[in-house]
Amino acid sequence: MEKVIGALQLRIAKLLERRLNAFVSENRLGAVDTEMIFLIERSPKLMRRPGVSFVSRDRWPIDELPPDTEAWDVIPDLAVEVVSKSNSATDVKDKIEEYFRAGVRLVWLVYPTQKLMDVYESSTTVRVLRREDELTGGDVLPGFRLPLTELFRADPA
Repeated sequence: MEKVIGALQLRIAKLLERRLNAFVSENRLGAVDTEMIFLIERSPKLMRRPGVSFVSRDRWPIDELPPDTEAWDVIPDLAVEVVSKSNSATDVKDKIEEYFRAGVRLVWLVYPTQKLMDVYESSTTVRVLRREDELTGGDVLPGFRLPLTELFRADPA
């Protein structure tokens, strides 16, 4: 069962969505969403709702809206999970495995209270970023850069 996102987690997700959306829109790369439900597996039916997601124009036409369905039947290129106290380590690890098994290319885990991020390029390849580090988009969003001091500040300008 999906957990409800808290106030701090929602603030971080919205700030990250704003920065990603500006970059993706400017470069016409695809679509960025918050709290979008994706059909990750058809059988058994598995849906996931990352806090923030990016779907490239290679996976869905840039000028086409998502379908009017409960879940978008496309696999995002990037899934971002903003972790809260209600997320168990097992739940988070399961999501990472599910995302990569489905074809997600990049997973970011954001830990707002600790001001850390885990950047997964596969289910077993992870880089830990601290507040003083810079987040980059890697092969999925080449050229995207965000100093984590901007993500973890109190004034989300």
